[in-house]
This record gives sequence, C-alpha cells and structure tokens, in this order.
Amino acid sequence: MRIAEKFGKKHFHVTDAIKSLLNSHEKSCQCFVLSTYTNDSGKCNPMYIMNRDGFMILTMGFTGQKALDFKFEFIEAFNYMEEIIKGETFSRVEIVEANIKRRYLLRTELSEVNRSIERGMKRQREIKKELKKIDEQDFSQLQIFPRYADHELKVIFPNRRIS
Repeated sequence: MRIAEKFGKKHFHVTDAIKSLLNSHEKSCQCFVLSTYTNDSGKCNPMYIMNRDGFMILTMGFTGQKALDFKFEFIEAFNYMEEIIKGETFSRVEIVEANIKRRYLLRTELSEVNRSIERGMKRQREIKKELKKIDEQDFSQLQIFPRYADHELKVIFPNRRIS
C-alpha cells in the first residue's frame, strides 16, 4: 500500500506487477511474501511483504513521473557513492553529506515502518474489540454454573433441562 501511495499507483496494479515478477523469474520468490491486510471497511485484501531487493526490482519497472523521479534520485545517490568508493572525492565534508543522505533515507523508512506499526496496532484493537463482542454474544447464549466439587465449569444451554 505504501508503494502504491508513493508512486501514485493503485494497490491492485502493484500486486499485479508483483504477481508478474513472481511468475517471470524463480528468484522473485526470495523477494516477496504474500500476506493480507484489512481495509477500513473490514474487507481482507492481499498484499505483499518485500525485502529491499524486491522493492528495487518492482519499482525500477514502474513508469510515470514519480517513478522517474525516484530512478534519478537512485542513480544520483549511486553515482555519488561510487565516487566516494573510488576515492575521487573523498573528504570529510562528503562523508558527512553522504551520512546526511543516508540518515534521511533511514528516517523516512523508519517513519513508514512506524506508520505500518500504528496500522497494525489499530487492527489489533479492532480484532480484540470484535473478539470481545463475539464472546459477549456467546456468553449471552450460555448459562455458566461452577461445580464446586471438582472445580469444573458446567455449561448449560438455555431451554435445555439438566439430567
């Protein structure tokens, strides 16, 4: 969902692209894992969890202005790191600049992870609320009497006689 939002795509277009990758190369299965999420209306939908390689393989295939912007940013960062590795422009200022860029990318990723955790916690609260509601419905249908002799619970359904 985050990739769809970031690149201005519809969620089903992203999942279709991942399915296509999974069907086109055997190594793709190392990058993507099928999962599900529940949307705001309570519908369960498919989604994929991916590693960094999967992210790169997927997004490098995208088209459009946002995808092109991302590709140029990636190329610029890659070229900059290559220059540093080669030692052509290896100075303390450049190391700091590289660290600033890396710090920005990590903070952006952390922010996305935190949003994902918040959505997960929200869903956890919804599930707990739904389970509580189900429990309350069940207990309203059952009468529970403790048997003190052997400390078991004896469940008696309404409108049924005890023999």
